Amino acid sequence: MLLKEIFLKTKYILQGKRAALIFYALFLMVTLNFIENVTEFRGLDKLQMYHPMKMLLLSYNKTNYRADLAILLTQLYPFLVCIPGGFIIQQEKQLGVDIYAISRQGKKRYFLVNYLSVFAATSLIFIIPFLIEIVLNVFSFPLGAKRDFGYIYGYNEEYMNAVHNYLFSWAYRISPYFCAVIGTVWFGIVSGLLGTITAAISSMIQVKYKVVLFLPVFLGLQATQIFSHKANSHQVAVWWPHYLMLFDDTKKNVLLYEACILLIILVITYCLKSCEKRDSL
Repeated sequence: MLLKEIFLKTKYILQGKRAALIFYALFLMVTLNFIENVTEFRGLDKLQMYHPMKMLLLSYNKTNYRADLAILLTQLYPFLVCIPGGFIIQQEKQLGVDIYAISRQGKKRYFLVNYLSVFAATSLIFIIPFLIEIVLNVFSFPLGAKRDFGYIYGYNEEYMNAVHNYLFSWAYRISPYFCAVIGTVWFGIVSGLLGTITAAISSMIQVKYKVVLFLPVFLGLQATQIFSHKANSHQVAVWWPHYLMLFDDTKKNVLLYEACILLIILVITYCLKSCEKRDSL
């Protein structure tokens, strides 16, 4: 029964205008990146061609060649993740729909269904366009191409050390294509968590203007950029794109990254528990 409720609520979110807007915005960026690749690299010999997965919009490696679309994505991302489902609870509060739903489901179940539905819907929206790009690149560019945007001299020791710094380096050693799929799915999962924390915070506080709900995710992601300047002396990446984009070869603090993901989950859990306690008042 719970799964059915989550499925129906996820479907409801995905059919909304906000979800459609973000999906088509991401798909447009993916399409523009694909067209740019076709225009820039058509006619190249396979030996001169860059690896199809390194040409993806999510590929940090491609920023060594051109970064305009990647910059646009990183600038919009803190807002994009909040829009599909982050405002659903606030919207239902304003319409009074939550009172009826809570009377039928109970407060804990109502918020649990909403949290999981926002997570599922946001994750799907941030996975599907980029998986489509992977498929497009597989069918459009030579699979035997191996060049890297950052290491034009190929498989030397420096390149191998750089690959070791990839977040999913183990998957890359199996196959760059497998690594791209794993990284894209993980990108969607983290996006889902960020969308969910927006919904969770909105269930705890009443705000007059929805724009305020952008602040937690926006400030959290901006903080990583601020702290990245202080971490430069240690040559360890802190800025969030180094952890969410594909094929990034900067040195990373994986333990800190995992702690941040855990913190997001704990905040969401705390919000759910707080809503449950308010039910007993």
